[in-house]
Amino acid sequence: MNNRREDGGLTQLGQYDEFPILIIDDNHSIYDDFCKVLGRSAVGGDLEHLESQLFDSSAIKHGVSKNYKLDYASQGQQGYQMIVDAQEQGRPYMLTFCDMRMPPGWDGLETIERIVQIDNDIQIVICTAFTDHSFEEITTRLGNSANVLVLKKPFDSVEVRQLANALTEKWILNQRANLKMVELESLVQARTKQLRESEAIIREHNRHLEKEVAKRTEDLEYAKQRAEAANVAKSQFLANISHELRTPLHGILSFSNFGITKKQASADKKMEYFKRIQASGKGLLNLVNVLLDFAKLEAGKMSFNWSKQNFTLLVDEVCDEFSALCAEKEVCIKKKISGTLIPVVLDTEKTKQVIRNVVANAIKFTPSGGKVEVCTHYDDECLRFTVSDQGPGIPPEELVQIFDKFEQSSKIKEATGGTGLGLAISREIVDAHHGQIWAENNAKRGAKFTVLYRYEIDVTTTNAA
Repeated sequence: MNNRREDGGLTQLGQYDEFPILIIDDNHSIYDDFCKVLGRSAVGGDLEHLESQLFDSSAIKHGVSKNYKLDYASQGQQGYQMIVDAQEQGRPYMLTFCDMRMPPGWDGLETIERIVQIDNDIQIVICTAFTDHSFEEITTRLGNSANVLVLKKPFDSVEVRQLANALTEKWILNQRANLKMVELESLVQARTKQLRESEAIIREHNRHLEKEVAKRTEDLEYAKQRAEAANVAKSQFLANISHELRTPLHGILSFSNFGITKKQASADKKMEYFKRIQASGKGLLNLVNVLLDFAKLEAGKMSFNWSKQNFTLLVDEVCDEFSALCAEKEVCIKKKISGTLIPVVLDTEKTKQVIRNVVANAIKFTPSGGKVEVCTHYDDECLRFTVSDQGPGIPPEELVQIFDKFEQSSKIKEATGGTGLGLAISREIVDAHHGQIWAENNAKRGAKFTVLYRYEIDVTTTNAA
């Protein structure tokens, strides 16, 4: 039977029902003698008793039950080729008895030299009556091989059986050891691969963790800077709002005090006091409304009245509101409309508040004699509303932050006060319309604000409805 797997590995010992042995001798009668000695019929009687003196009972039982399969080669070259063929077929020989003198071809020593080069496992017994080679020469040419023994002719049948039994068992044990070694090497390779993969995963996790830590550190540093900037902005806002609140309050208190103390004032003079009080009250009310609107928007509690509107008409209404201011500052508003007008779903008053904020800023920072360009463009998907001024522009690093609460451009703060909430409120309103608002600088001079509205929106998903 096949004693090896197709991949060359050893099968379980219990599967060996044949123990292949090769006899290499130019005398065929020697092969016949081996068949008589190692055949099953040779087992019994005195031989079993003699072996029992040398081996334990289990070994004897196993030994005498072996089914030796003996093959024969009359020359060294033939024996060598049979060993090669047996290996290729997966049925290697366990043991060979090789004669030393085999004219006219290879002698026993050359044959064995070639055999050990192709099969490190086969057990070899040199059978000789006379040798042409000294023990030292044999050792030098074969090396200190533990698989080679010498059996002098004429040999004893008991010695032959003992050698056959012991050496085939040794071959099997060697195969088991080799298989264990292969399994251990395979296990070591698998474990090594697992360790390397684990190390690679750990290194990747470490790199990811380092990046994450660096990013979190960067985010925390940015958040810290933003918090510090917010605190500064909040302080500036409180200072500005205090000023904005005091101005109309002082007006109200001053002119009401005039009305009380100057009892003899004419009716026209008293009317002027009332008008000043009213104007200051309106300014104060507008400021309070701005603060309340932002608080509602930020809390998501601002209500919206949605309807389809003509956006161009809203722009005209807001621009008309600033006609007096434009005349006073000698600033003109140039309006431009392009595309086919399409109604837009929006909240009228809050959209006018957005338009009012960006137009008012443009007028405020455009110098006398300058112009403000107000453009409305309709395309297939949305409308684009832009307001361009001829003012000092906005530093590039501030184009985003001016939409944050309490934030103003450094150039704007130099020119005027204010709460810093107008653009923040405008962004909240535009976001509620699912639109976009942003600022950029014109190529030559001034800043440009753009508001983008879609024609149709799902009003049930607005964040401030």
